[in-house]
Amino acid sequence: MNQPNRNFAPRDNYRSADPAPNTPPPIDFKAIIDEGDADKMVAAAKHLGEANKNVSSNQIRGIFSSVRQIQLSWDNDPKRAYRQAKLLQPRIAYAADRNALGTLKDIILQCIERVGGVDDEPKKRFSNFVDFFEAIVAYHKASGGKR
Repeated sequence: MNQPNRNFAPRDNYRSADPAPNTPPPIDFKAIIDEGDADKMVAAAKHLGEANKNVSSNQIRGIFSSVRQIQLSWDNDPKRAYRQAKLLQPRIAYAADRNALGTLKDIILQCIERVGGVDDEPKKRFSNFVDFFEAIVAYHKASGGKR
């Protein structure tokens, strides 16, 4: 007679596996750039830094250096700084065509797009973007990103 296999758990107790570890968390640009939500910023930066190990540190740091210069010039000439921030978009697109920037290209471009707006808050949003980008650079370095 056929006996049921007692070592097999019934289907009711079946637990699905956790999502794949490399599945990126959704990036909430509004929370990160507009509101400066540190928890969401850190979670997204960690994933992006680790997921883009194939991007060289020099490529990331070159873009980050430009971003930091814009941030430092914002108090002296806000209109010029805002213009420079927007002009980062074609520079990043060009750099991405020359060198593989991975998923960072799209993320950075979306962040810069959020900096602009009809209100008087672009400096605050740009500062949040700089914090986010700095966290990405740190996690990229910590995860052993390409040199």
